[in-house]
Amino acid sequence: MRFETASRTDIGRSAKGRNEDAVGLHVPTDADVLERYGILLAVADGVGGAPRGDEASRIAVQTLLKTYYEAPADIPIAQRLKDAFAKANAAVVATDEVLSYRHMCTTLVAAVVFPDRAVFANIGDSRGYIVPSPAGAARQITVDHSEVQEMVQQGLITQEQAEVASNRNIITRVVGTDPNVEVDLFDVPLVPGDTVLLCSDGLVTAVTDAEIAEGLQHSLLKAVVDRLVKLAKGPKGHDNVTVCVARLLP
Repeated sequence: MRFETASRTDIGRSAKGRNEDAVGLHVPTDADVLERYGILLAVADGVGGAPRGDEASRIAVQTLLKTYYEAPADIPIAQRLKDAFAKANAAVVATDEVLSYRHMCTTLVAAVVFPDRAVFANIGDSRGYIVPSPAGAARQITVDHSEVQEMVQQGLITQEQAEVASNRNIITRVVGTDPNVEVDLFDVPLVPGDTVLLCSDGLVTAVTDAEIAEGLQHSLLKAVVDRLVKLAKGPKGHDNVTVCVARLLP
């Protein structure tokens, strides 16, 4: 498998004065492990208004990356990822029992990338996309766990109205509060040239899907990530921003 990866997390234009996002990216150096387990990408966004969101996101990402690669190779990929999410959630819940960390929580999105497919998983409103090459439109794979997304699914508002609704930041599912929180899984085929992108809402509230797709047409992913973060720190930006990408090379 030939691939290119890049990631970046930035405090952005957040008024919180700290970065509550976390990012993880693991590319196995052992060829057998790479073939069996794939490349793992993860992004978490500590929930605003809750204490120690930075700690919650860090714990979630670190636990996910560690436990996914510890699972037996004969377990199906989706189940491995689901189990790793459960352990990440349990780790945040357990830490939350410490008085000073009371009620901390985070979103979490991840993707395992193989030469012919990617398995996405998410809790909350951090997103996973696939952008085909060349010049393909950004396709959102994950579904936000938010009040406005529920309204869209019920036919009460359009997706366009949801993007500007006053309650768009209210999420309905998080890591760290419910020991039995449900994770959504998506198994999607890939072809050479496709790019898998994970991001926190600091990107999508300031940058359109069309701008994301245009940005990904640049040849070097490091430059792509830097450009997207710069856009997210523009006039419409107001939050931490995190981007993590992997591209399959021909």
